[in-house]
Amino acid sequence: MESNEPITNESKTISDLKSFAIHGLFGYKDIVLPLDQAVLILIAENGAVKTNILNILYQFLTKNLPKLFLLDEEYVKCLCLKFKDNTNVKILFQ
Repeated sequence: MESNEPITNESKTISDLKSFAIHGLFGYKDIVLPLDQAVLILIAENGAVKTNILNILYQFLTKNLPKLFLLDEEYVKCLCLKFKDNTNVKILFQ
């Protein structure tokens, strides 16, 4: 069951994350990182935006929201987090 209810006093941790998705990166790339395994390895050619993806994930996980909100919709359309309890969090950029 998918929930679009705002997270209130519930505390979510990194270990609760099932996946992290970036939709519309640079206006055309959709990236989904599965985070429900012990190890995640990103392999791609130079210029494939690995560093950008990790920077966005880092800013989100360290709660550096002011830096995240500097992104505009031409860079990222939506960040989506899915948690193991089927809670979803979406941040839309406009």
